[in-house]
Amino acid sequence: MTSRQKQLKQNKKHNYRIYECSKEDAISGYQEHYIVTDYNGYLIKKFAFYWQVEEFIKAYTTQDNFLDDTEKMEDFKNMTEQEFLKFYNYIDKNEYDWTKRLYYQY
Repeated sequence: MTSRQKQLKQNKKHNYRIYECSKEDAISGYQEHYIVTDYNGYLIKKFAFYWQVEEFIKAYTTQDNFLDDTEKMEDFKNMTEQEFLKFYNYIDKNEYDWTKRLYYQY
């Protein structure tokens, strides 16, 4: 099996990098997918098609969200909405809802 990862784009202002990842093996042939990471290399999201990445990046960079904050995303997954908004009282419901939409839609 052969694997490779190639950086396609990066944006320091919005703290993301896009990579094309591919692998080739004798059974399934050539497969590729795309990942979006923050500048520290933490995975934000994985996609099957590049058009999905483009839609995600457009939404990710135009609305306030906390997808690139690993600690908040762990709490987001483990807390109820009310618990989360009470704990992070500086995050409003709109930012929470937008992050939720980005996380589950893409």
